[in-house]
Order: sequence, then C-alpha cells, then structure tokens
Amino acid sequence: KKIVGLEGYELKVTKRIPITIPPNKNNKKYPN
Repeated sequence: KKIVGLEGYELKVTKRIPITIPPNKNNKKYPN
C-alpha cells in the first residue's frame, strides 16, 4: 500500500530494510 503510494509520486523503491528495535514493556507480547 505505502509503496504504491510512493510510486504515485514517481518514486521507486529499490530496497526494503527492516528496522529492528528491542522489545519494551508495551510491545513484548506481540510476535516479531
């Protein structure tokens, strides 16, 4: 969805890099 939106502005996504952050007390119950 977001990539398609960027392509509407003639921007091309060439690489996707995940952002990894350590879990905290608010999100540690969610799967990675």
